[in-house]
Amino acid sequence: MTTPPVVWRTRTARYRLEGSRCPRCNRVFFPPRRLCPRCRTPTEPHQLPHRGRVIAWTLIRAKRPNYVNPEPIPVALIDLREVTIPAQLTDVDPDEIHEGMEVELALRVVQVDGEAGLVVYGYKFRPAIQQPETS
Repeated sequence: MTTPPVVWRTRTARYRLEGSRCPRCNRVFFPPRRLCPRCRTPTEPHQLPHRGRVIAWTLIRAKRPNYVNPEPIPVALIDLREVTIPAQLTDVDPDEIHEGMEVELALRVVQVDGEAGLVVYGYKFRPAIQQPETS
């Protein structure tokens, strides 16, 4: 079970896909870090791109209590240019997932604590919707 204080403290990083960046050595981190582990400089909030590409993926078949999603759960490593993050894939048939697939950020319910309990939203990625070409 996720506690309300943890959900509240981490909401910015989860809802906006925000990491941190070191102003001294320019390294990007996700999840955010307070200090750069290389140069010990305080980091700054950094907005991560909302589109990326699948570089590897797998199916998780273990059932987790209170989590919203039928099994199996597709999980991928997403290359966002500046950083690689793990993320659950949604709105896709596992047979259609492939390395190099372009994906975009989607905010979804990830956990429900009972019928009247805490509802936790988080980031997932779905296949990118192609933007229409402009003439």
